[in-house]
Amino acid sequence: MNSPTPRQQQVLDAIRDHIRILGFPPTLRELGAMLGLRSSATVAHYLEVLEQKGYIQWERGKARTLRLLQHEEAHHEGTG
Repeated sequence: MNSPTPRQQQVLDAIRDHIRILGFPPTLRELGAMLGLRSSATVAHYLEVLEQKGYIQWERGKARTLRLLQHEEAHHEGTG
């Protein structure tokens, strides 16, 4: 699996933080606001790439369906 780019890691961290604090994943708009992105299409692109890389699962068209995959969580815990 390819490592995430620094910006992709910011996306993963934002998702993780939102889940940790609120107990559920962010919507595309919430995630965009956290990252300073106005375009939902840009946010969706980041999520598509992260899904292809195996870091998340995501059901397009449904709110709050982002899920961090186990190996991504273990990777983060090992670096922090």
